[in-house]
Amino acid sequence: MPLSILCLFVSYNTGSFHRETSELKHAAAKLSEGVSNIQSKLQRKLSDSSIIRIIQSKSYWSNISVFSSNDYEILIYQNDSLVFWSQNLVIPGQRSTDSVEVTSFQKFRNGNFLVIEKNLRKSGLGETFHISALVPVKYEYETSNSYLKPHFSQLFDIGNYFLLSKVSQPGYLPVKDFEGKTLFFVGIDKADYSDRASGLALIFFLASLLFFVIFIHYALNILPDQRISWLRPLILGVLFFVLYLLLSDRNILPKGVENWRIFNPELFASQGIASSLGGLMIQLLFLFWS
Repeated sequence: MPLSILCLFVSYNTGSFHRETSELKHAAAKLSEGVSNIQSKLQRKLSDSSIIRIIQSKSYWSNISVFSSNDYEILIYQNDSLVFWSQNLVIPGQRSTDSVEVTSFQKFRNGNFLVIEKNLRKSGLGETFHISALVPVKYEYETSNSYLKPHFSQLFDIGNYFLLSKVSQPGYLPVKDFEGKTLFFVGIDKADYSDRASGLALIFFLASLLFFVIFIHYALNILPDQRISWLRPLILGVLFFVLYLLLSDRNILPKGVENWRIFNPELFASQGIASSLGGLMIQLLFLFWS
């Protein structure tokens, strides 16, 4: 029983064992590394002679698969007119006449993007092609709900509780490109961070249930079998209904456990944790054991 109580206590307090500062530093380093890798890959791709030949011959539409196989969008401008786009992630307005090749961080209606720009001049004809790569960093929609939440793209594998900003803010760390230039800043949403799903909380919560079941198992085995034979099934019945009632209140579970999808009753059109898949699994296992 003491082990069960200890594991349950740890499950409720796993948030205090996580250091936000170290996670934030790790996220900033991971984002910077991801940005540098994408810049290097794009630089190699857009410098490839076959890609240059496709663009200069204006056969990009007949070779759209070459550009659309990426997780980012390629836009091609001839002078200042948009002539090709590989996806429909976002179509920005008319580009500026500035021909500087830069990497920037921009916010569009559906989220935050890296914008990597490159110029290509067609020799002898005076035609200039401008190539823009729009790389999604984090999708943030104008309308959000429990199903349409801000989330990082698959190019950046970090928690969605991290926030992005184009300007420096207190507690935010810089994210830099391969030249060491700061592109944007990353911070942490403290409320979302404390309410995130935690593998450690789930492990200790399940361990607490396991130790509790073991304790009850041994406690029932020391009861006399003959004189009060009705006591054992009565205790089991009471324990089952107590477990059912506790799991029916979502506020009882630790935050790190409640936020696992398997314990989310809203996905099962219910208000009670007991109607979630995770709650039903625990009840069935307990029922089979009893």
